[in-house]
Amino acid sequence: MAAPDDAPAAKLRAKERFVVHTLSGYKIEGVSVGGQETCIVLPQLRLAFDSGRCPQRCVYADTMCLSHTHMDHVGGAGFYIATRSLISLPPPTILMPASRTVAFAAFVDAMKALDGSDMPHDAVGMEPFSKPAGYGGLTDGIEPAISSRGYRSRTTTRDARETHADGRIDSASVVSAEEGAASASKVRHEHRVSKRLTIRAFATTHPVPSQGYVAYGTKEKLKAEFIGSSASEIKALKARGVEITTTVEVPEVAFTGDTTIDWVDRATGCRGSANQSGEENGASVDGASVDAVAADALRARLLICECTFVDDRCSAEDARRYGHTHIDDLVARADAFRETGAILLIHFSARYKAEEVREALAARLPEALKAKVTPMLEGFG
Repeated sequence: MAAPDDAPAAKLRAKERFVVHTLSGYKIEGVSVGGQETCIVLPQLRLAFDSGRCPQRCVYADTMCLSHTHMDHVGGAGFYIATRSLISLPPPTILMPASRTVAFAAFVDAMKALDGSDMPHDAVGMEPFSKPAGYGGLTDGIEPAISSRGYRSRTTTRDARETHADGRIDSASVVSAEEGAASASKVRHEHRVSKRLTIRAFATTHPVPSQGYVAYGTKEKLKAEFIGSSASEIKALKARGVEITTTVEVPEVAFTGDTTIDWVDRATGCRGSANQSGEENGASVDGASVDAVAADALRARLLICECTFVDDRCSAEDARRYGHTHIDDLVARADAFRETGAILLIHFSARYKAEEVREALAARLPEALKAKVTPMLEGFG
């Protein structure tokens, strides 16, 4: 009699073997080694961040968010697209910095020619939802901000308003790359995955155009005027058809990709951050320069954050010059993470061994931050 129940359990266990961590209720698959490969998969959301070399489980993510186009983050995108087609999965949606859509289209076109296949996908150019005034990365994008479909030979543009509340997307008109360049303002500032999940980008700093992402869920919140009401009163209101709740967005998962620590400063409105004694380590910035989506990343239930260097073999100054984050950057801004849920640190340099990373985190992170942090050390010796 137990056999019918055992079969689903066996299937679940088979899937669970790919799970590397479970944090804030989210199962996490994938791998991240600085300079080699980064691909983080959240199977419950069918969402992946960066392709890395396309680990096996990555192909089951319907949506992929590319933080930037260095090969250790985008190299497996072609295999991701082709494999989904091979096993009859729907064409994936790939979000990326808007200024990289032309180069990505050329990248896929070359693979289509080599593979002799259509490689169907939907490549969507996105820009930060709220780009802070005066923001500039280590380099500026040089390509027109457009959106492209991999199964067509030309580029398409789409206005963000063409995404409906129920997740439907209007058919995009096919235009030339030149026309796409002229429509550079028609890029998405958010992408609705479903009625319950929306993705927005925030500005990051790296040697090539880059951005992080926040995935927002929704929940029902009791309206202010009904707070304090008894259960019987709430029941009576509902029976009369009174709307007692309002829908609010909740930052569920955030992913920084490769970046300096500047995104935290833009999120907190401070150049630098408070040190452990609470004193300011930098000048405050104008409130108009605060990046609201980056601020939401600091409030996410799960923050997936790069930390490439963890010791003095590379200084914090050199890390910034390379477009990366040093553990000292996190320590200096520890208070900024007080509202963050779990923090998964990724992208450690391949120069480190797993134990070296663990020892550095244990020795350097303040206790409150350390309690939230889990290092992703798959692939390290």
